[in-house]
Amino acid sequence: MDMTCGACGAPIARGLVKCPFCGASVKYAITESGTLPYEYVPEAAERRKEPQPRWDLEAPAGNSHSYYRAMRLIFERWAALERRRRVARGPLGCAVTSAVFVLFAASCAVFSLVSSQARMPGVVSTPSAEDITATATANPNPYLPEGLLTLDNQLDENSNAAWMNYTSDSRPLNQGCTFQDGSYDTSKPAQPTPSLRACLANGTNFSNFAYQIEMQSMQGQSGGLVFRASSLEHFYYFYININGYYALWLNTGASAHGRTLIQGKSSFIRQGTYRLNILAVVADGPTLKLYNNYALLATVQDDTYSSGKIGTAVGAPDTLATECLFNNAKVWSW
Repeated sequence: MDMTCGACGAPIARGLVKCPFCGASVKYAITESGTLPYEYVPEAAERRKEPQPRWDLEAPAGNSHSYYRAMRLIFERWAALERRRRVARGPLGCAVTSAVFVLFAASCAVFSLVSSQARMPGVVSTPSAEDITATATANPNPYLPEGLLTLDNQLDENSNAAWMNYTSDSRPLNQGCTFQDGSYDTSKPAQPTPSLRACLANGTNFSNFAYQIEMQSMQGQSGGLVFRASSLEHFYYFYININGYYALWLNTGASAHGRTLIQGKSSFIRQGTYRLNILAVVADGPTLKLYNNYALLATVQDDTYSSGKIGTAVGAPDTLATECLFNNAKVWSW
């Protein structure tokens, strides 16, 4: 009780509007300090002129101004995000997106071109020691941790490997061995008796090496690579056919005279006509390893031939007319 009624002097508790004894308004009550408890209350006309709220100031607690100010901040943030979304979907955003896509596509094309040129082999010439070292570094042997790249031939034309070529030398022994349409074409006609056709690179002679070549079957069933050949009658012949089978044939005489050292079937062989396969053989002493598409198919021990020429061949031996195209012959030797 710190107020007294200004009319009757009765004590008045805070919070009352009128004196409980005389009914006088508490605006005339007097506090203990002798002052009125309330500030001057303006007339009703003045009270109606309430000031407009300012959005940049925090409104008094207890009214709706603080709520609307918070909602205004949320609305402004939403409006900024909406403007960004519209710009991204508008002509400017589409132009920026298109430019980024074009730059990305151009960079991919340039990278692909540079990579393909880096992988493209060249025609074998007489390289210097520095060229040999650089080439070997750029083309490591994928089959062994050793070996120097000593032959790298696209087989789109003849080279110093001196592949048999019926176009330039029409002797019967060269028949079925030609360069045409960017590939080395090896073929044989249908025969009444089993036969095969071998085409040798007469300028080569290797003992221990890894020999790899790409082959595409165009007609018939079987084709492959020849290695350690001393003549058209004495060589090893690793071949595959369009049904997924492979074999290593030891040729020891004319008219496909010889024997099969090993044979089998592999899922690594791409089956069917016009399919590309990458054949390879690793000859290290008497150990002969057969690969197709970089997968090891079999290992054979045989010391019949220790060195000789490389080449290509078609036939199982069989009686079918056969044709295969060869490209990218590589030899790593040690």
